[in-house]
Amino acid sequence: MPLGRWMMKMTLAPRKVNLEREVFGVHFKNPIGIAAGFDPDGRSLAELGAAGFGFVEIGSITPQSQPGTPRP
Repeated sequence: MPLGRWMMKMTLAPRKVNLEREVFGVHFKNPIGIAAGFDPDGRSLAELGAAGFGFVEIGSITPQSQPGTPRP
């Protein structure tokens, strides 16, 4: 919903210029990001960007299978 994303951007996204960073030639609006496991399918990219994250890692593919977290 575009209106919802706009409201998130206006209320949650930091607008301070002093948070901006350039690392290895890549410009980031702020140094706060979110890890790949949060949205493995990449379905919420626009919403996470509107929430104010400076970068978003997506995906869950690894070259070898991983055991995962053991159950309690």
